[in-house]
Amino acid sequence: MKTIRWVWALVLLLGLAACSSTPEKSYRWSHFDSHVQVQPDGTLDVTETVTLRLSGGPFTFAYRDLPDRRLDAISAISVSSSGRSFSEVDDEDSEQPLTFSVFEHEGDRRIRWVYPETSDSEATFQIHYQVAGAVRRYDDHAEVWWSLVPPNRDELVEQSNSQIELPSGVEANAISASTPDVAGDVRIEDSTIFVTGRNIASGQELTARVEFPLSAVSASKPQWQVAEEQQAEYNRTTRPTVNVIVSAVAAGLALLLGIALRLWWLRNRDPRPQGFVARELPDKPDDLAPAFGGKLLRNGDATLLLGTLLDLARRGHVSLHEGDSISRWNKSNRLYLQRQISDDRLAPFELELLNSLFDGEAEVELQAHDSGMIKIAKQLGERAQAALIERGILTQAGLAQRKRGIIWGVALMIIGGIALVPALILAERYSWWLPALALVLDIAGLIWLIMASQKYGVSQSGADALARWRAYRSYLSSLKPERTAYGGYPELLPYATVLGASKQLTSAYSTGSEPLPVWYYPAVFSHHGHAASISSGGGGSGGGGGSLLLQDFSQNFLSSLNSVSSSASAASSSGGGAGGGGASGGGGAGAG
Repeated sequence: MKTIRWVWALVLLLGLAACSSTPEKSYRWSHFDSHVQVQPDGTLDVTETVTLRLSGGPFTFAYRDLPDRRLDAISAISVSSSGRSFSEVDDEDSEQPLTFSVFEHEGDRRIRWVYPETSDSEATFQIHYQVAGAVRRYDDHAEVWWSLVPPNRDELVEQSNSQIELPSGVEANAISASTPDVAGDVRIEDSTIFVTGRNIASGQELTARVEFPLSAVSASKPQWQVAEEQQAEYNRTTRPTVNVIVSAVAAGLALLLGIALRLWWLRNRDPRPQGFVARELPDKPDDLAPAFGGKLLRNGDATLLLGTLLDLARRGHVSLHEGDSISRWNKSNRLYLQRQISDDRLAPFELELLNSLFDGEAEVELQAHDSGMIKIAKQLGERAQAALIERGILTQAGLAQRKRGIIWGVALMIIGGIALVPALILAERYSWWLPALALVLDIAGLIWLIMASQKYGVSQSGADALARWRAYRSYLSSLKPERTAYGGYPELLPYATVLGASKQLTSAYSTGSEPLPVWYYPAVFSHHGHAASISSGGGGSGGGGGSLLLQDFSQNFLSSLNSVSSSASAASSSGGGAGGGGASGGGGAGAG
């Protein structure tokens, strides 16, 4: 055993030594030289000679990004090194030495070439390509404004010895040259401009701007220059008028939609409650079943189902039992529902609900994602809405108005969203007020949707009932332990559940000596992870017997109920001499 340990220790030390001795990889551009030859037809023949100073390694590839800014086309790309030509391949992730690939990368054209593994050395490569449309033409001169060293680099360029060669016959005194971006040494000999730069930091660009007679090249204006000049003329002469027109249309549209929204709301808003309604109401507002009150306040169907089951349990028709935990990750206990015998009369919707839920069985598990439970909850919601309409609390006309308002809001938002995409695309060219038109539709649709969602579709009596149920919800939500009545928890829980206040109610009652409801059996009464067959008979000892207090089980009780309710709810809803503003070419480069 000691021998094995020594062997493993030695292997570990050797591994650490190997890792610590591995040199870090770094590089910089020793040279980045560009030779740009202006052809008589206006095309550029460009050869870039780059030398990488590599430290550590190994290095196996490098890349050069060529953007298409202020030029018409790039073609005839090739890569070579020391007289060896690289072969072009389609694989942009190729690892085969002496190959290169050309592909789109973040809007640029990337040239990536692979070379044999190289460490602690210098490597020199030539990138050659042809450019169309880089010679700009103005009224009194032609111009080449070219990026000799690209800006998008992570490392320093120590030296750049570049030259731009004009067609023969162009006299030196007719040539003007400068380096607008980074200071460089410029020298003109015959028809060639020599540009030298040193220690060009990452992010900096060495460009040469060369002006020469129009007669030197026979090319017409590049397409991009024509487009830029047309855009500049449009901006100067037409855009101000278009801005005024489009902004006026946007303002008019906003005004019309605002008026339409105002008229819709005045005609379709719910009636106001008559008389005074307290902010909090400690007594049940009326004889509505918990599910009907919850539906009036537009709570979820799964919440209505759970509140109805708790009300049925309170009246002795069902009992709830805890089982084992749902899963390793969800520690909430399973909840089982057991049907009980009771002489209490059931409303038709309650009898239908129990028959559908149990389907002839004596016991069922409350499962959050059970499709049958979701269907039963939806049916209960529909029955509750129909009952509210039958009682004159909700009106068919009011619900239809609410639905139409929501449709209008959604339609306006969809139209605005669809219109926003082309508006943003065309904004820079025509007018930045174009997106405002789409935003007016979007905002109006959102406001309409919010206003329609605030409508309940109630009658005058329904408005009064709604105000009372809201006050009752406020009371249950703000109930304090000192205001609780002993034994009142089972009576209030169904209403608190459908009104979304079960957590606050349970918290208020669980601080005292409130016993568990007689219809609720915690895990201590269960056997083998399954609900125990204990019947309260509508009022036996059950879970509320002995010293089992609500405060001992309230947290698990709430988490179990809420996991069922919330999951089921989620499942059921378901020009000029100055030229353009920068050089042609550019891009970036790197190695790895």
